[in-house]
Amino acid sequence: MPDTLKQALRRAEQALEHLEKLRLEVSAVLLQVIFAELLHRLFEEIRTALDVDTVTLLLPRSSSQDLFVYNTIGLEEEIEQQVRIPLGQGVAGQIAADIQPLIVENLAQVEVASPVLRNRGVQSLLGVPLHLGKQQVGVFHVGSFQRRHFTGEDTCTVESVAERIGPLIRIAQYSS
Repeated sequence: MPDTLKQALRRAEQALEHLEKLRLEVSAVLLQVIFAELLHRLFEEIRTALDVDTVTLLLPRSSSQDLFVYNTIGLEEEIEQQVRIPLGQGVAGQIAADIQPLIVENLAQVEVASPVLRNRGVQSLLGVPLHLGKQQVGVFHVGSFQRRHFTGEDTCTVESVAERIGPLIRIAQYSS
């Protein structure tokens, strides 16, 4: 085969490889956009169904022992300020460390790792662990700007949502 034909074939192969890489990148971005929209709609439904003011999803950082706010309604400042919650500290850090649901009826009486919770006026909070894999645990919580008694039924609802979000998070992270 002449060199010019070999070169043309190699360039065509490189172009195809580039197009495939681009297709995968576009697919990953689209999945992220669709997932973000799905989460936003889900959070709005949860906020309405539970009559809460905040809905927040925190995920572990792969490089350290802390959580970051992945998505939220009502506490957007946590994302803007890139709030990090150390494992075992504050409400979310305690939920992730203990891998147990936690209800806080009066947030003023407990340690919080995020000043945004107090600044925004969150009074009561219900959080549950979000299982992402064998070792990874995130946190899913809802909050109220007025003091509130969350019920066992509320806890079951939030746990049920967290059970369904976990696999979606794994898929979204895998595609990134």
